[in-house]
Amino acid sequence: MNCLSLIRQRYAGMSSVEKRIADCILAEPEKVMNSPLVYVAKKAKVSEGSVINFSNSLGYKGFSQLKINLAQYVSTYSVHDEVTREDSPKQILRKLINRAIVSFESTYDTIGQELQSATDLLSKAGKIVVVGVGHSMVIAKDISIRMMWLGLPAIAETDPLLAGTMSTQMKENDVVFAVSNSGRTREVLMVAQTAHSLGVKVIGLTSYPNSPLAKLSDVTLVSVSMEAQDYRESTTARLTQLMIGDCLIDCLTNRISNEAIVYLDKRVEVYEQHRESIN
Repeated sequence: MNCLSLIRQRYAGMSSVEKRIADCILAEPEKVMNSPLVYVAKKAKVSEGSVINFSNSLGYKGFSQLKINLAQYVSTYSVHDEVTREDSPKQILRKLINRAIVSFESTYDTIGQELQSATDLLSKAGKIVVVGVGHSMVIAKDISIRMMWLGLPAIAETDPLLAGTMSTQMKENDVVFAVSNSGRTREVLMVAQTAHSLGVKVIGLTSYPNSPLAKLSDVTLVSVSMEAQDYRESTTARLTQLMIGDCLIDCLTNRISNEAIVYLDKRVEVYEQHRESIN
């Protein structure tokens, strides 16, 4: 994963000193990659040792390696992709597309065996409860409907109280699929906590790998979104999470191919009948 995405993902769990360093790097990545260690330390008002420790905590071997990763990323993508009032409609569209592309590529670099693990759990589940509120409710509903198309016992419960009640009645071979971009949505965490305490497997879909939801999940699917300082942040996150949902559905289709084809054919037949009836 590129340096900027990694910093954004871990930002919520950083100390105040680490956040000052992170803010400095996120605000002017080109300047940082061409500056010595002392510049970042002075800019963030921290010690040089703190900058080195920050770099090491991200998995780099010192500040120099962090700068190398930063330079590689900046040379590939435009990091200053915020929409401005001077942008034409065409320029705005290009910036939004660029942001989505970077999010998809970063997500690809982040996710590994987790997709396989999630597929294993879902394909064998006795019951699948998909839960999400707010913007995440849209993702939860989409994923559950497409699982139902494959003949899987999935339901999206958008009422958090009902979802909590359902989670208390689940068995060990059932699965909770919890969606929360922040990984901190109280209602979603309550359901995940209940399921976790009963030994029910939890799959979490979030943009923050160190979030409370990630810690409660047996499998965490991390969606990387290039965050903007406005409403478009959630738009990019939703697009990335929908893409992960698409991937899961394809993985499940391959896993249960024969059964899936039967259910998909039935769905097409029903849809065709509906279209004929309204024409």
